[in-house]
Amino acid sequence: MDDSVGTVFNALHQKNMLENTIFMFIADNGGEVDPMLGFGSNYPLRGNKKTYWEGGVHLPAVIWSPLLNLDTPRISHQLMHVSDWLPTLYTLIGGNVDDLGPIDGFDMWKALVDDTPSPRTNMLQNLDSASGTSAYRQGHLKLTNGPTTYSTWHGPSGLETFNSATIYEWVFKNGSIVRDVLQEMDMWIVDDPDDVYQNLLVTCEQPPPKESSQCDPAKQPCLFNITSDPCEYYDLADQYPDVRYFSIFTDVL
Repeated sequence: MDDSVGTVFNALHQKNMLENTIFMFIADNGGEVDPMLGFGSNYPLRGNKKTYWEGGVHLPAVIWSPLLNLDTPRISHQLMHVSDWLPTLYTLIGGNVDDLGPIDGFDMWKALVDDTPSPRTNMLQNLDSASGTSAYRQGHLKLTNGPTTYSTWHGPSGLETFNSATIYEWVFKNGSIVRDVLQEMDMWIVDDPDDVYQNLLVTCEQPPPKESSQCDPAKQPCLFNITSDPCEYYDLADQYPDVRYFSIFTDVL
């Protein structure tokens, strides 16, 4: 894939089209942790693909473009949903979002460029009336409800033998077409591989003892602060009983 992307990248550069191009890599779901079906790892996040846990819905995405006007790489922490890409890109090419009619997405371009707060403050992450499952995100808080499989944390992390310096040498210094093009354009902004890789990692506190973290959303809704606890270790539902019985789930289901 490195070679294929590099070939496309260089072709656009040769046609003087790269400065008006956006490259995006977006995952469509979390990894498959069932060894009978795949060899994915969502570590340290909880759950599997096809679940409402962060391991199934918290996905990596990379966007690159001269239009972003960045001097250094930046990790975006703004809340964003896949439906936001349509109005975002439509606005970027000169369209009026109002022409799209009633849509669920928000224009995120200004937030991405200027690192301003996201226009999105909530997100319906799951709603399945057949299974009785649902998940809703409001700001920092996420409410989960209903039975789900793979509700625990599955390893290994995949990082046991990871060496960022070696990967950096392999990807960027041994004949990378993208690197060569960006250096020619004076747009190569990756200097320290440790900064790049370490800053991308999702980190969580140590998990609580099992006896204090037995949240079973099949019995009653569970509540998490995803900003401070992306691994969904600590159920806050008892601390916020009014939120636990948030009416959106009962009203819709």
